[in-house]
Amino acid sequence: PTSDEWEVAARGADERIFPWGNGFDPALCRMATTPGPRRPLTRVGSYPLDRSPYGLLDVVGLCRETTSTLDAWGRSVQRGGSWQAHAEQCRIGRITATDLDEAYTTYGMRLAHDVTDEPG
Repeated sequence: PTSDEWEVAARGADERIFPWGNGFDPALCRMATTPGPRRPLTRVGSYPLDRSPYGLLDVVGLCRETTSTLDAWGRSVQRGGSWQAHAEQCRIGRITATDLDEAYTTYGMRLAHDVTDEPG
C-alpha cells in the first residue's frame, strides 16, 4: 500500500493513535518492552489487540512496514513500529524513511491488492 493507504487502514474512521484506541499499553503489541526474548520471532497475529478497525494485524508492533511511497529524497517511507520500538515509535502516525537498498530485522512489508469494480 501507499503510506496514506496504510494510515487509513491502520487508523480506522475515528483516527485513533494506536490500533486499539488512544491510550498506549505495551502489553498489546510486540515492541521493545514486551516481556521475553529480544528478537523478532513472533507469529503474525500473536497480539490480537494490535489490530486495526479494518482487520490489519500487527499494525504498530512486530515490524516497520515499507510502503510504496517514496519521500522527496527517493527513500522508502515506512509506517508502524517494530519489535525494537519504544512507545512513542508505535504511534500509527509515525513515519520513517530508509534507503531502498537497506535491510534490517525490524523492516517488513504488507501486501495489498487494488480492488476495482471491473470484472475479471
